[in-house]
Amino acid sequence: AQERAAALAEDAPEIRFYIAPVPISGSVWHRVLAGPVGSQEAGTALMRRLVDEGLKTDYDSWAVRPTTFAFHLGEFDSRDEAERVVAALAQRDLPAYIVELRYEPGEPRYRIYAGAFETEATAEVMAEMLAEVGIEAPLIRRVGEPITVGT
Repeated sequence: AQERAAALAEDAPEIRFYIAPVPISGSVWHRVLAGPVGSQEAGTALMRRLVDEGLKTDYDSWAVRPTTFAFHLGEFDSRDEAERVVAALAQRDLPAYIVELRYEPGEPRYRIYAGAFETEATAEVMAEMLAEVGIEAPLIRRVGEPITVGT
């Protein structure tokens, strides 16, 4: 999953790709997600773009889903600082990503999340991964600036 997310990011650097390990039928699957986007319509447009550019194999109606929850791993004043933390987490085999937040007034901040989940139950695998390396992080409703889909 990490190799796939890295390859996709290289092919489409303006799109954010990230990993969410989820339990499915007694196994752990590592989903590679794109986004976040602000609506179902934007998600469908993003999927269409990924298929049209050959980065996704097919249109899947189940693939566009609201992933409301994520683990909050920190918030920083600069993107560089957040990127250093994400790189350190990757060294520990923890997939994390940065989402820009805009507070009024003021400069943007950069929040680090792990995973993206539809429900609290689907976040269990990531919770275990974090606990194994001694990280306590709250599972919260994910917020931040959506990516621009474009075509």
